[in-house]
Amino acid sequence: DTADEVLSNWDDIKKKEKENQSWVESPLREIPPELPALTRASKILKKQDKLYEKTPDINGSISLLKQVVCDMENVVNSEEADKEKLEKNVADALLLVSNIAMKSKIHTEQLMTDEIEKIIDKYEPKCTK
Repeated sequence: DTADEVLSNWDDIKKKEKENQSWVESPLREIPPELPALTRASKILKKQDKLYEKTPDINGSISLLKQVVCDMENVVNSEEADKEKLEKNVADALLLVSNIAMKSKIHTEQLMTDEIEKIIDKYEPKCTK
């Protein structure tokens, strides 16, 4: 009768389908690694929210993102460039942005595709015949 009941029924049906399938290792590992990383991140964060612990809300994610950006600035501006720390900061930032997108119901892959096409069109406009 309600959206919550539909989701609950859907989850029950999916659990029953997967009961006897040996390839399912765990709820998070069943999300295919072949998916594009941003799509996979969104799916994993959503499942984490549901099964394990809540990811930060949008405002919490933005606050954490500001801290990560500050940390990135410190790494970049330090006398010793630490690529490992920078990579960790970039990964944290991508996950936080993915979380914001997931909670806002924004499809990150399409968004990135559209933005990339804008860059291409800016520098290499399509030829008209």
